[in-house]
Amino acid sequence: MIFSPKKLSLALDQYEAMQSLHLQAISDSGNQSPDMRILNFERSRAFEELKNQLRFHIKDWNTDNDNLENKECRSRLEKIICKEKCIAGLTAEYRQKLTHRKRLIQQGMKALRGYGRACISGSP
Repeated sequence: MIFSPKKLSLALDQYEAMQSLHLQAISDSGNQSPDMRILNFERSRAFEELKNQLRFHIKDWNTDNDNLENKECRSRLEKIICKEKCIAGLTAEYRQKLTHRKRLIQQGMKALRGYGRACISGSP
């Protein structure tokens, strides 16, 4: 496959768009629970496309590392990495929130099982 700057730019655009959607989905998770399996699938697919395009770009990388194309690519990748760190932090917070909710549900179920036994034995 031959490197195309347009394909790399499109892959970067798609990855950035995916990041924005996922950032919004995770940030708004208080209202609804995002389906993390779907988000993970979308992220994997977008990452693979970007990785493939970057591999082709590196093969054809100009020996002059200061050209405009390389600077723009590097700048966009730095922004993507920064946003990835933000998404990772929000995902960790969301995971902690789910863990806490799970613990509360388990405690409630344990309490209900205790009440169930009391009802069976005839105790008020």
